[in-house]
Amino acid sequence: MASVPLPGGMSALDRLVDTDGSQWHHCYPQQLGTATRQAIGALRSRRTRKPAVGCAGLRDDPLDTERPFRYPAHMPSNRDARPRLQKRLDQLADLPGAAVHSLTRRRTHSAASRQKHAATSILKRLDHSAKLDCSLATATETVLANASMAIRLDDYENLTQRAVAQFWRTLEAQGEKQKSNDADRGERAAVTGGKQMGGFCTLVSALLRANGVGDVSIYVQQKLELPGYFRPTKTWDMLVVRDGHLIAAIEFKSQRGPSFGNNFNNRTEEAIGTAHDLWVAYREGAFGKAQRPWLGWVMVLEDCKKSTTPVKVAEPHFKVFPEFQGASYALRYELLLRRLTREKLFDRAAFLMTTKAEGLKGQYREPSMVDLGMKQFLAGLLAHALAYEATLK
Repeated sequence: MASVPLPGGMSALDRLVDTDGSQWHHCYPQQLGTATRQAIGALRSRRTRKPAVGCAGLRDDPLDTERPFRYPAHMPSNRDARPRLQKRLDQLADLPGAAVHSLTRRRTHSAASRQKHAATSILKRLDHSAKLDCSLATATETVLANASMAIRLDDYENLTQRAVAQFWRTLEAQGEKQKSNDADRGERAAVTGGKQMGGFCTLVSALLRANGVGDVSIYVQQKLELPGYFRPTKTWDMLVVRDGHLIAAIEFKSQRGPSFGNNFNNRTEEAIGTAHDLWVAYREGAFGKAQRPWLGWVMVLEDCKKSTTPVKVAEPHFKVFPEFQGASYALRYELLLRRLTREKLFDRAAFLMTTKAEGLKGQYREPSMVDLGMKQFLAGLLAHALAYEATLK
């Protein structure tokens, strides 16, 4: 009996044995029409053959509704199945052409078409998830694409220079005051005095206000405590909180000589511990169901011989990572801040170096402007703040 013709000049047999690179031809009978299943129903009672070798658990009965019908890939060629397929088609020849076309069309989905179907399904689920959960990252992209809400970094360089100059003036004033009181003698007075980073708080606050964040949301002198997971609270240098949502938390730190070694280790442990403590608290719901907060770290280091000279490392038992071999304290700080951001402990970090003589004039340098520059730090913070503002509209 001749093969049943199909649209386009292709026979049902050709459609069944078409070799398009796929290993299996699938057919789930529940996808067929009810009339087709009823018309072919009598064939199942006459099926007595066992599954093909290598197809354990897979039936060659196209009407099995539990498992898919497959032709084994171990055959030298799908064309070798032509006699068996021709016989099956002969048995179905008296069925309407549309029914056979439906059956054979369902059997011959290629691997590419199945992959496309799976990809489309995934995209639909992702789109549905995105609509249900308007993440902060999505909001950030929306804000950056909206020209009417462009980030304003007006005069940030001048403000940074003022902050650097204030940093050195405050250190000098603190040192003189504490020395006159016969306490904290030496350069350590400038480290323990505090307030020397106040100019940077002013810089960030001014740009936040210029970009639409109200004063009521910015905290720099009081109400700076946040709950922790390993301790009750941690006092930050600056917080941005609005309507009970933590938008950002920032630390401003500095170091000058002569004792760089111990202070570097203390700063490292402080940065890692502070960030980890907050993220665990956030995971445990300490800040409610708010969006993920933005964490930032600003570091100012004295640019002097001791901070830029290579330092030896002790290796009594194991070798340190090669990048620390002979690294100065300045390079160690650069590596620390870069890894804090790459490991997602902080969203952004800024690293500035300045000498005392030039710093009083507001001069500074940025060892790595690409990823640790002040402009990148401020842009990241403002983008996050604007993204939050966009979700309120």
